[in-house]
Amino acid sequence: MSVGLRLRVVKREQIKNFLDRLGELEEWKVLVLIFGISLVIRLFYVILFPTVVIGDATAYDSLAIGLIEGKGYGGGNSGGTSSYWPPGQPFFLAAIYSLFGYNPQIACIFQAFVSSLTCIVIYFLGKTVLNKKIGIISGFIAAVYPTFIIFSSLLLTETIFIFLLSLSILYLLKVYEQASLKNLLMAGVPLGLAMLVRPIILGFIPFILFWLLLSSKELSSKDSKEMKKNLMNFIAIFVIIMVVVSPWAVRNYNVHHKFVPVSTNGGHCFWLGNNPDATGMACSALENKTKAYKSLNMTAHNEVERDRLFYKKGFEFIKEKPISVLCLDLKKFAYFLGIPNKFFANYFENRFINPVPKWLFIILAPLTVLPYIILLPLAIFGIVFYQKWDRKAYLLILLIFYYTLMHSLILAEVRYHLQIMPFLIIFASYGACSINRVRSEIRLGNSKTRRKIIIFLLLTVVLIASWYYSTYFWLSKIMTLIGNFIGD
Repeated sequence: MSVGLRLRVVKREQIKNFLDRLGELEEWKVLVLIFGISLVIRLFYVILFPTVVIGDATAYDSLAIGLIEGKGYGGGNSGGTSSYWPPGQPFFLAAIYSLFGYNPQIACIFQAFVSSLTCIVIYFLGKTVLNKKIGIISGFIAAVYPTFIIFSSLLLTETIFIFLLSLSILYLLKVYEQASLKNLLMAGVPLGLAMLVRPIILGFIPFILFWLLLSSKELSSKDSKEMKKNLMNFIAIFVIIMVVVSPWAVRNYNVHHKFVPVSTNGGHCFWLGNNPDATGMACSALENKTKAYKSLNMTAHNEVERDRLFYKKGFEFIKEKPISVLCLDLKKFAYFLGIPNKFFANYFENRFINPVPKWLFIILAPLTVLPYIILLPLAIFGIVFYQKWDRKAYLLILLIFYYTLMHSLILAEVRYHLQIMPFLIIFASYGACSINRVRSEIRLGNSKTRRKIIIFLLLTVVLIASWYYSTYFWLSKIMTLIGNFIGD
């Protein structure tokens, strides 16, 4: 045995022994470790790298200020009548500002706590779907995952939404095991709140019904009782979701005299991703302010009418230009899976309140993207070589499929994939633990394993092509920066 091979074997044994020791710890100690590590890192980042409030965060921030100043939802000039922005994030910020005064950094500290709690939820998700070992690995990966940390310092919806969605999925899995009142409430309430943060989750409700019905052990007439029970569980969860969302829906009806479940920005987002000038991303279409964009805004008499008009024009474009739409959808898919660029954007666009030195950026920038570059192929590997396919794993796959499909059809940004990262991390953890098993199967000449290797390699090629397409802009800027730094 060569020295290099011997060293790799020793390292694998050391990692295995370390994980075994962690697995032997009492659960509360594991949870304290995960939460403590994640919170310290997030607080460190939030305090040292505060960012200016910009983009969507500006809207959430101003809406929160309007609420605490008694101007209603939508600000002073609109008389509190706007329903364009979902209310979840603004109300979260308003609650913090009303208690501690206006201070975005205090809100980010609260988000750091929420993000750390999400790591605990991810631990329980990994444990529930697979085992405690996968839960531990997943929890620690989430604790140090850079993009989770970076988004703790931004007043965007991702941090709150990911926590609520992960918590709801965890208790949906518990409903599968035991449909107690507590589990039904803990599945429905967070999902309803998540809908008030990001309404796109509304479309996942039919998938939950599909999953619950398929969760019956048998789909024959002999097991009709279990199917009826699962249907009743879905109805209970749906009612709970509606109870959570209904106060806002009633408010919207009183304001607009039309049924608006959460917000009026769905049509706008749909059109931004489906029009003759669309690029697949929101920012460029918004910045260009095309004639068509201005015309549609001027034609509509109110925001509800505008929302429906945008939907109509988007569907007309899809019907008239199906080939162009297909090309756009492929671009959106690439943007959705793109390498995280928020740290780069904050640096290149001078969004850090305290200037970050070039040398520090060059050190930290790779650390913000390398984990994703490693995790996503591992997640694909874990999915392809998954052995324990059951109803619990199917729910995670349905969610990953749903979000990828929706953003490929509607509108994509790199940051949108963050919403499914908790579930990809779980499959990545499983993938990492499956490498030795797969290698052994290949040595034994397992034909099924070899076919799966081909599938994995093909998917990896698609992934790399998506990364190249969606990130070449940032890569050119980084290379220029490194060149300038070396020149200095």
